Amino acid sequence: MKQTTVRLLLLICALFLPVRAGTYSFSFTTTTGNVTGTISGLLDLPFVGPGGSGSGAASSLILTSIPAGYGTLVPGNTVTGWPDQIANSFTVSNGTITSVQFFANWPAGQPRTEMCMNSTGTDIPFSSFTCFSEMNLLVAWAGGPGVPVGGQNMDGLAGITFQDTTVPEPGSMGLLCAAALVVAYRLRKRPGSSQISTT
Repeated sequence: MKQTTVRLLLLICALFLPVRAGTYSFSFTTTTGNVTGTISGLLDLPFVGPGGSGSGAASSLILTSIPAGYGTLVPGNTVTGWPDQIANSFTVSNGTITSVQFFANWPAGQPRTEMCMNSTGTDIPFSSFTCFSEMNLLVAWAGGPGVPVGGQNMDGLAGITFQDTTVPEPGSMGLLCAAALVVAYRLRKRPGSSQISTT
């Protein structure tokens, strides 16, 4: 019975204290092009926890706000859902994003849309378009081929604001787990707990 209780308490800790992925808000301001203004979004990095470090791909990048001049983006605001994912690499050091190389495209033949954030010293070519080094861009061909609608800045990482918005575990869950571990420890260490009573 006591062993079952101990296991149950440890299971509660495992269920209520999961490792959380890093969640960030981001924004960059386009300063050149026919649409200028601030583009904002949310970014999920499953390879890193709160305050952690690592490198990998974003599992989700969603635009939450774009300048009115873009209208409605035909492919939608979930950029990681666009068909062509050309580059998707982020580096995080102690909770701070230190490098980004992201390039996604809604393909030609559709009202074409491209988003690029590139803080590296390497250009990323794709089809007839290149996401240049230090480029942060959102561009759309809203009516098909012709004059694009969009803007960019060429400031690389300095031109993007990232904020770690990862929600830490609630304090009450931490206290519950700590209490469960204390109870489990006391049940295991109680003198005579393994003996069967004969009275």
